[in-house]
Amino acid sequence: MKTRDLEELLSAHADGLNQDQDLAEALLRRRPEHAGRAAPLLSLARQVQGALRPVEPRPAFVAALKAQLAAGEPPTASPAGRPQSTWVWVLAGLGGLISIASAVLIVARLASGGARMTPAKMRTAH
Repeated sequence: MKTRDLEELLSAHADGLNQDQDLAEALLRRRPEHAGRAAPLLSLARQVQGALRPVEPRPAFVAALKAQLAAGEPPTASPAGRPQSTWVWVLAGLGGLISIASAVLIVARLASGGARMTPAKMRTAH
């Protein structure tokens, strides 16, 4: 099945689900050659749609949003309205550097042949 065909089939099915119609059987009848690959995806989409529930925002949130929009204030960047701490970025960078250094050390050790273990050593390493 071409990816484009699968995308179109899934899109048509999703459109139907959004209108409370399950078009899976009709779509698979039109394209029976794609049933093997598409049927599990359509079933999964149906299960996901069944799990979704409408969500209503809290009245306080709606009132605050209306007031913010009426005042012309720009939206806040973070949910709590606090800027990200510099420490978060420093620690994230440090974690990235440690990951890269570990990968370099592993590759260097593998390249030098120092990491080779015989099957007997592997059994006793536990």
